[in-house]
Amino acid sequence: MVHSDDYISDDDEEFEELRLKRRKLEDLKAELLESIDKQTITITKQDDGAFNLDDYLSACKLINQHSTLPSLNTDKRLNIIRMFYPLMKVTLLQNDITKSMIHYKLEFQNLISFEIKIHFNKRLETLQSLNINILGTCLLYEISMIEKLCNSCILSKDISLFTYSMNSYCDLLKKRINTWGDIYDEYHSEFSINDIKDERDSTKLQNFIKFKNRPFLKLSTVNDNDTITIMTLGWELEFVDDESFIGDCTSKITCSYLLKRGKDNHIIKIVDLNDTLNELIKTNGMNRAFIQLIESVMF
Repeated sequence: MVHSDDYISDDDEEFEELRLKRRKLEDLKAELLESIDKQTITITKQDDGAFNLDDYLSACKLINQHSTLPSLNTDKRLNIIRMFYPLMKVTLLQNDITKSMIHYKLEFQNLISFEIKIHFNKRLETLQSLNINILGTCLLYEISMIEKLCNSCILSKDISLFTYSMNSYCDLLKKRINTWGDIYDEYHSEFSINDIKDERDSTKLQNFIKFKNRPFLKLSTVNDNDTITIMTLGWELEFVDDESFIGDCTSKITCSYLLKRGKDNHIIKIVDLNDTLNELIKTNGMNRAFIQLIESVMF
């Protein structure tokens, strides 16, 4: 009779194999780090003060192949960022590998800018600290949400999450500004919109200024019977406040219709059109859904 203690199970063998592989990888990493350190010492502390190009290139090759720190090719990294995040501009202020620190400015044109400092442990290849500061005065409607994001990412030292989240937010913000501007250009001669008095067609820049900080768009008109019809469109931007948050900014779309008497502002009727609007968005898209509701209710 063979007892279970007399042989090693398949699971035990697999575990032992993985353990040995892990040990080999750890040994290899230690050797690589030691080699990088030796190359660095050779480059920076030669007795005759001469620069050894072969040693330098050898060290760079080792770092680029095996390091998990940010690439030393800063220009290449910035070009990749510009390709994937066209709304964002990165200006490098200081990139000092010897001091294990990167300092740069992150700008979202005409919206918000940040100063960012990253300190990392070169030996352990880990991020030690992250500092994010909002530059200047920011009047964005969602500024408290952005400040909360900054604090959360500083605590978690997650610059990737911060960068992705801000791009997601600014992308939706630009879409909201453009949508409000399109509605204004289409209907400003028919209705009062957000109490804006200007009745001329607006440029994109003027619309940007008008609607940069406006999550709500209010269209109103005085009817022949001295009643006032008001339609309020809402497009609020939010970050999910729970552990499932992965950086995507979400939209909360709302719409309501109100009818009141002009002489005493007595409310005659209020209608919630949220469900109707969201169904229209599913079939026709955001802009077309807003226009369909305006055409149906306000005329």
